[in-house]
Amino acid sequence: SYECSLRNIIICEMCGQRIKKTEIDHHEVSGLCPGRKGNLSHCPWRCPLGCGQMIHPHKMLEHILNECDFRLVSCNYCGMNKIQAKNLRQHWQNSCPFQSTVCFRCSKKVAFDNYEKHLK
Repeated sequence: SYECSLRNIIICEMCGQRIKKTEIDHHEVSGLCPGRKGNLSHCPWRCPLGCGQMIHPHKMLEHILNECDFRLVSCNYCGMNKIQAKNLRQHWQNSCPFQSTVCFRCSKKVAFDNYEKHLK
């Protein structure tokens, strides 16, 4: 069977060169792209919070403030702050004193910190 040799080629938006799809990331971030020399605003940066993602600078603030699992957030129930977003659900389920649960006896919602008292 015949396979088109251009099928796996894309055009770099910065310099116009034809690049294999499998090599475009390396071309863009390695300094090989002549269109990117001196124009680092188009090169992705590693997230400074430690999540490991590579983010373009114009999207970095949005990532840090709203998307990164490593950003620090506050619990809406108890006000505890400095919880990594990725750990917030675990905080709610295991340690938030104001999070509620359903009583297995009466089916009412009861705050975790009042649960033992409620059962007596």
